[in-house]
Amino acid sequence: MNVVVIGIEYEPGKIGDFEWMLLQPQYKNSIFLYCDVETALFSDDCEYGYANLRKYIKLGKTVPITICTLEEGCYSCLNIYNKMIIEAAFSRIKLLIKNNTIDTIFYPIYKQVNETNYEIRILNEHPFVHADVISFIMKKINSISISPIRMMIKKRSNTI
Repeated sequence: MNVVVIGIEYEPGKIGDFEWMLLQPQYKNSIFLYCDVETALFSDDCEYGYANLRKYIKLGKTVPITICTLEEGCYSCLNIYNKMIIEAAFSRIKLLIKNNTIDTIFYPIYKQVNETNYEIRILNEHPFVHADVISFIMKKINSISISPIRMMIKKRSNTI
């Protein structure tokens, strides 16, 4: 697929703040991925996490990747059921790319794995998501585009 995939650190009211970016015209051809609780069981007016992004799902602007359910909690392992749920999110992404003029996909990054690799951001609401689940999601993100993932990170000072 001919899309650019960008991992981006959160910064309120600027690039990295998905809710802010969704309101900017230069991102009209973008999709924003984020990890969330199973939305079928979850209220759109919830006060924590990415609740404000849920209103853009039906518009095809955001795609939640389910990593928790209200009944079972966070995915504590990578089993066939969890894989199917995650795969469904990525099938939706492929359909959105195919049926729309999508040129960029953003996902939130958080933890640096090594000098060039960052994992998808798992908010503190999802502290028990197993590392295998995160790895599987990252493999799926890497397979979205034929181009390598780009990173937008804040410069860090090495001085104290």
